Amino acid sequence: MPYLKATAKKQKLIPLFEALGSVLFLPNLLRRRAFRAEDLKASKRILWVNVWRLGDLVLTTPALASLRQCFPEARITILVHPDTRKILENCPWVDEIVTAAIPWSRRTGKYHPKRYLSSEFLGLLRDLRRRRFDLAIDGHADIRNNLLLFCSGARRRLGFNHGGGGFCLTDLVKADLAHPHHADLLTQLVGYLGGKPALDRVMLQLSEGDKGAAEDFWAAEGLDKEELVVGIHPGAGDPVRYWGLDKFAAVAEAVAKKFPVRFLAFAQPDGYGWDLPLPNPHTRVRPDIGMLMALLQKCDLLLCNDGGPMHIAAGVGTPVVAVFGCTEPKWWAPYGPHHSVVMLEGFPCRPCGDSCKFDQPYCLTDLSVSRVVAALEERLAGLLATRNSKLHKTLLTG
Repeated sequence: MPYLKATAKKQKLIPLFEALGSVLFLPNLLRRRAFRAEDLKASKRILWVNVWRLGDLVLTTPALASLRQCFPEARITILVHPDTRKILENCPWVDEIVTAAIPWSRRTGKYHPKRYLSSEFLGLLRDLRRRRFDLAIDGHADIRNNLLLFCSGARRRLGFNHGGGGFCLTDLVKADLAHPHHADLLTQLVGYLGGKPALDRVMLQLSEGDKGAAEDFWAAEGLDKEELVVGIHPGAGDPVRYWGLDKFAAVAEAVAKKFPVRFLAFAQPDGYGWDLPLPNPHTRVRPDIGMLMALLQKCDLLLCNDGGPMHIAAGVGTPVVAVFGCTEPKWWAPYGPHHSVVMLEGFPCRPCGDSCKFDQPYCLTDLSVSRVVAALEERLAGLLATRNSKLHKTLLTG
């Protein structure tokens, strides 16, 4: 969660903001005493805010499923970054997707005053207030998001009681850190509303167009004739999470000597990963998000860094072997069964919030190729054993 991975400087500032906000928002704090959780069951218009990256949005899906189960008749709107909209376009638990590049979700100039006075941002606030939401929810424990909930004009505003900005909320939940994974924490918010867990993994839905395009690509590249297709995505949301093209290539070369695999290399939109040196045979692709989802669903396994593609693969049911460095797997590991995380222990600076204080992220650069090869081979052996078992049963019953 953002608060838990915040820098020491930011953590020191949060109590200061809390003290100031408690004075400025005193009327809200006084009204909060009259609010009851059971009154929220009558909510008809619900806003969920998730303005961050791809992986964050994918991890929202179990909570959204639980929210829809809890409020079958409500109109559920989700606010997301424009770059991530495709992730939820076919989601059955959401009625409407609103997109906006919130100033603090940008990579540069996030605190420039012009961004907060822009017609785009002010127009978003006016639009949210016009919708008269009964309930607005944010699960990132972020003071900026909590301020956004307050400015939305929602009658009730739900979030966590840590991270700052609690004075903007009407309903605060204490996180159960015995279950610290981000997907579990988001579901805890819905639990406050009376919801029950609806999914034990993240789940994404694909469009028929993207599935058809993936089928055509698969056939054109001859991938439908392969015994095992392993996807490799060497990118991530931040370069500090890159393990390195040469290391991914070394893993592929080692595995290709023992298993009947064909590699599908995924490049990022900026082209990173296109020149990944892979053994033959292999295929390369630089897909948009919809095509990425569909191709990952067809892969037997994905090897990747900690990042959005890792969560997308988990969301479409593809097993993952993920390389972790500066982030904490207890919070951000691929959610669900049949995934493996490879990382080095013994780094007290983890998590660093993608702000490595050293000349390089040694938590990644010191991770050996052999460790990742072993994890990938274990997963591939399991896949082959399962296929052979199914084939044997088919022959016996046929």
